Amino acid sequence: MLNGDGVDNLNFNMDYFINRVKNSVFVRNVSLTIGTKLAIVIVSFFSSIITARYLGPKGRGILVVLMSFVAIGTQFGNFGLHSANTYFVAKKEELLPRIIGNTLWLSLGGGFLISIIMLIVLYFNPKFASGVPFLLIIISIVTIPFGLFFMLGENILIGVHQIKLFNFFEFINRILPFFVITLLLVFFGQKVEAVVVSIAILTILLTILLFERLRALTVKKISFDFFLLKEMLAYGIKAYLAALFSFLVIRFDMLMVNYY
Repeated sequence: MLNGDGVDNLNFNMDYFINRVKNSVFVRNVSLTIGTKLAIVIVSFFSSIITARYLGPKGRGILVVLMSFVAIGTQFGNFGLHSANTYFVAKKEELLPRIIGNTLWLSLGGGFLISIIMLIVLYFNPKFASGVPFLLIIISIVTIPFGLFFMLGENILIGVHQIKLFNFFEFINRILPFFVITLLLVFFGQKVEAVVVSIAILTILLTILLFERLRALTVKKISFDFFLLKEMLAYGIKAYLAALFSFLVIRFDMLMVNYY
């Protein structure tokens, strides 16, 4: 049985623990991230309902196939920098300008190359995009370099401990398309073409905004560093292969269903 002093000590320890939890940056960041992920799940759920209801099976199928193309191209093009960016900038924050520069050039160069390859493959193998207008394929795949930079740039934010900014971009990247799609489909009676174009425009605008925010985090000039890029690719290749194959298992099923 606890005496009076024991009860007081227990209460003091509990109050101390609660205050430590309340004032912990780690706990706040984790709570914010969990809340953001939960909000994204809810937004994605309602977005799926709206697109299925107003686009119908065919329109919804076209949208899913196009999103799969973009997601696969983005996953192919990151070359493991999604993990390397976080690791290297967290290890040495002074590398930030060069990491941003490497991310920019890899996204533009590698993303553009992957976009061209995918367009050529789909042009000569139309069954993989059966029923999907080729113009919509072009509009979607052109956004791959931007989507690639957005993904890699968010990982830079994690590395420099900008968790609030990371969650802001995570959330706005889902909530803005949701509102735009809802307006287009529910209130203006538009079809899948308008949805695809609006998503492409939003992807480009949000990527530019993210780049500006990253550039504001450093006073040094953003530059490309080939030797640093080689080191980062060597680090990220293991994570790249593991993430790539697990991702393809999920996404490629949709393309096979559309193919047959």
